[in-house]
Amino acid sequence: MIVSVNDQAILFLLTVAIGTSIGIFYDIFRILRRIVKHSKAMISIEDSIFWVVSILVFFIMLYKKNYADLRAFTILGLVIGATIYFLVFSKYVVKVCVYIINIILYPIKKVLQLIFYPIRKIYKLIKKIVIKNLTFYRKWYIIVSKKAKRNLKNIRTKV
Repeated sequence: MIVSVNDQAILFLLTVAIGTSIGIFYDIFRILRRIVKHSKAMISIEDSIFWVVSILVFFIMLYKKNYADLRAFTILGLVIGATIYFLVFSKYVVKVCVYIINIILYPIKKVLQLIFYPIRKIYKLIKKIVIKNLTFYRKWYIIVSKKAKRNLKNIRTKV
């Protein structure tokens, strides 16, 4: 399909914008990873989701704007948009967002700590009591089982 130079320029700028938005989308995952610790498996799952969604968005845009005609300048625009975002803005966006979210979460964490303090104390007390009882019953069980084994040996030898 023949497309005018104006349409190609607009498509190129659109792919640059898509590249930038993909960078922002990835930074959302980076921010979440800094706030909440993630396992390696969870990071792999998140990265898979990121790539699937990014590719879908890119190809849907290509389908709607360029009849899914993949050109070198569209891929170049995508790469340029993401690269500019990551080199210029990403570091600051992540730092500022993490800082703001931590400021918001700090009072919430303190209130939750205050609420759960008595619950933790009760849990530790119950745990201590249960462990003491278990060790007492374990010792009792060992003594009783030894006596029972001796009695069984005596019964077997008499028969």
